[in-house]
Amino acid sequence: MSTDLKQNIGDAFREGTRIDRALEAARLQAIVRHKQSGQPMPIWRDGKTTMISAEELEERLNVIPDNACRRIFIPTLSFGKRVPEYVGEATRVTLRIFDGTFDERMARLMAKWRGEGREIDLDVLLVLSYLTGHAFIDTLSAADVLQLTPDQARGVLDRLAQPQIGILERMGRTRAATFHLTKGVAEDLLGRAAYTRLKGIDPIRYREWAREFVEDHGSITPRECRELLGLGESASAQVAASRYLKEWSAPTGFLVREGRGPSTRYRLRAPMAPAQGES
Repeated sequence: MSTDLKQNIGDAFREGTRIDRALEAARLQAIVRHKQSGQPMPIWRDGKTTMISAEELEERLNVIPDNACRRIFIPTLSFGKRVPEYVGEATRVTLRIFDGTFDERMARLMAKWRGEGREIDLDVLLVLSYLTGHAFIDTLSAADVLQLTPDQARGVLDRLAQPQIGILERMGRTRAATFHLTKGVAEDLLGRAAYTRLKGIDPIRYREWAREFVEDHGSITPRECRELLGLGESASAQVAASRYLKEWSAPTGFLVREGRGPSTRYRLRAPMAPAQGES
């Protein structure tokens, strides 16, 4: 064996990345083949060999491995590069890593957070990567991005919206709720002008949220409206909610007002009957 070849092999083992990628590709390939054949696959679990079913194999295929996260996904996403992709095919697994320019804002933000001792896991990076190109993320989008069930994805979004984390802010309380970058994170990641533009998108979705809430619950009160839209309980929030409800309960709106004062609530307007002579 030549000296150069020995050196290359030694470098590969010391650096580890190429070895890890090859092992991970082999693992995924084995999972794909067993799943396609419908045969259980032996794995080492709890100190003994265990056979796992084709259904569990599919779940494992859809989970990004820890080693790949550490070695490939996390460094790549920390520089704002495109999310790597891996695809199981008939006889192989292909891992695609995209090169190209990095996102300086993302790189600076990650360096800042690491300097502050903040934990940066894959969920954070995947959500941030998505939100660099989208105004908001909802549960279904997060489930696709994170490769989780909708309930699991909603749990991740709720965690990132906790005050002590401070990465996301939630708009709305129903299943149609969306999650946006908090002001500080958005300004660091996107710039102040981009953050201001994105905030203008929220009122466009308010009408959709209100309609869905009334369809689910039968009616909506001004207080429920403020809570649904995340407006708060300030005097300005009450004025804003009243303005929206007045607009939506106008003759051409989708709501109709019932009651006065504290008993005021809004229900869906009944569809107009066709005029006589119309089919």
